[in-house]
Amino acid sequence: MVREMVRICTGFGHSVGPVLEVGQDGQVLVYVSVQDGSEFQCWDLRTGELAWRDGEGVSGCNDTALVRLPGGGLSLAVATEDGVEWWDALTGRYRPELAWEERTVWALSAGQLGGRPVLLGAGNDGTVYRWDGISGAALESLGLRSAQVALRWLWDACPRRPRGE
Repeated sequence: MVREMVRICTGFGHSVGPVLEVGQDGQVLVYVSVQDGSEFQCWDLRTGELAWRDGEGVSGCNDTALVRLPGGGLSLAVATEDGVEWWDALTGRYRPELAWEERTVWALSAGQLGGRPVLLGAGNDGTVYRWDGISGAALESLGLRSAQVALRWLWDACPRRPRGE
């Protein structure tokens, strides 16, 4: 068995949060961010080349998630101290029109519900938030202040769809 190892030096002097995805043309992409939210990068794992970087920064990076869009697009969602920020994950273009800046969000998870992309977020106040994965519009939230909840989506990576529907 032959194993390939690719080492990418991001230039970050501290922890990074990697997220792996396949792009439209089969590129294997890894997205990295630093915890303080000062920079986001996208690397092509096959070539080891930097595809894009954004050094404008946000108010802390608590988590990231990739949202697969109809037609092959991909969005990068970032949980921050102020809410959720969005980028076009394939081009690196910041999408300020999709931003939701109402509460601290600690964790994100993306998937499909009813055939539409959605983003779920765990709020600092115990609320589970839901956003439309295309428009970024806030949908209903679920206040769970006195209860504990675990959400798990089973995702089949080959056909790229939820399992068990």
